[in-house]
Amino acid sequence: MYGKRLHLVLRPFVVKGTFDNVELSRSTTLLVSVPYDVLDRTLEEAEVSPDREVIGIMLGSFEGEMIAVSTSVPGEARSSMHAELSAEELARLLDRGKLRDPNAKFVGWYHSHLGHGVVPSKLDLRTQSVLQQFSPSIFALIVDPKSKELEVYVTEALRRTDAEISEDLVRFKLPVSQPTEKKS
Repeated sequence: MYGKRLHLVLRPFVVKGTFDNVELSRSTTLLVSVPYDVLDRTLEEAEVSPDREVIGIMLGSFEGEMIAVSTSVPGEARSSMHAELSAEELARLLDRGKLRDPNAKFVGWYHSHLGHGVVPSKLDLRTQSVLQQFSPSIFALIVDPKSKELEVYVTEALRRTDAEISEDLVRFKLPVSQPTEKKS
């Protein structure tokens, strides 16, 4: 295809229920389109780091029932096994992404699992639930370089159970930019 990028179109799993008891079903309407070159970079990033999880964000556009990814922005290399998307890291990645494509929107995030498949953990579901407060169409992409699997998820409003402890919750408080004063 001359001058055009090849895309992989994915139908995400919709996660609903509680954090302790989730139900998965494929979306009947939403599709996620990821260019192969973006997906390749994400998979390579995970494969070269088999001893730690990688994390990053995806930028693109919302086109009706299609989420069209245009680029990815990898997160900072961490020494720990588990990747975490803090509010500070998210803000930093969004700033880097805006330098690449000022018109792109935050459409999703990705991370890797280290050989235990692509089923989201409770922390993954909490992070996804928080991020979907910004837009219900934000997706999560999980890759496992050892099993060569990948999967895409969106969540409905997940309910807490009584067994959950409040410090387990993921909280994002994004930095708010101060309005600039107009000079006369």
